[in-house]
Amino acid sequence: MLADRFAGVVLASAAGDALGAPHEFASRISATTPLTMSGGGPFGFGPGEWTDDTQMALALLVPLAAGDTSIAAVEDGFLSWHAAGPRDVGSQTRAVLTVGAPLTAAAAQYLKYQPGSAGNGGLMRVGPAALSFPHDPRRIRDYAAASTAITHADADCIDDSVLWALAIDRAIYSAPDASDALIDLSRRRS
Repeated sequence: MLADRFAGVVLASAAGDALGAPHEFASRISATTPLTMSGGGPFGFGPGEWTDDTQMALALLVPLAAGDTSIAAVEDGFLSWHAAGPRDVGSQTRAVLTVGAPLTAAAAQYLKYQPGSAGNGGLMRVGPAALSFPHDPRRIRDYAAASTAITHADADCIDDSVLWALAIDRAIYSAPDASDALIDLSRRRS
């Protein structure tokens, strides 16, 4: 069951990203607009194709899957991804990755010259940080903070990423089993 929840963290995030990809940078859509894996948008995404957010989440996920929890591995993954010339890169992330390693210093420098630059790039990719140290909030906090600070040094960005990673960890271990929820629902209907 835990393996299913871990997979759900990754798959739900990637699916949601792909669902929203055609609407990136568009005006607000109506609540009645059907959402489908249609593709399109400003970057010409294919149906079901995800954005830079999921692509960068993989830079966290791949080393974690291999047992490497070092921030250096994440930085290397970001730099390799950027060097491959992705078509969709957030402006703050692009600015930091273009400077190059060490990225944490580049992100701090970016913040110094762009005060208040609190983009959501760190938050959008932080899901795998919740999987980094199962049910160990202190280590998840540290990993989420460090992996966000690579490109987004603003304290609000870091705090938001930490809170999201901790919420994911809490949900993994605290959410009721789906079968328990169905049984509870059927009892209420009786």
